[in-house]
Amino acid sequence: MSKDIDELTILNRDYVDSVQNSDVKRFDEILAPDFYCSNPDKSLVDRAGFSGRRRSPSHQQSQSG
Repeated sequence: MSKDIDELTILNRDYVDSVQNSDVKRFDEILAPDFYCSNPDKSLVDRAGFSGRRRSPSHQQSQSG
């Protein structure tokens, strides 16, 4: 069970780091295909919408040019 907790702790840290750093590539690696995020207003965002909202403006510019 300790190994499971360690793995979940690492995944949680990766998730938080990915949010803070707009690391969409890491999200693609760790989020399940059927991932949904619940917002404070109780609405849901699917994986594509969540990842798209996490892109930084500079990342979006580098993708378009």
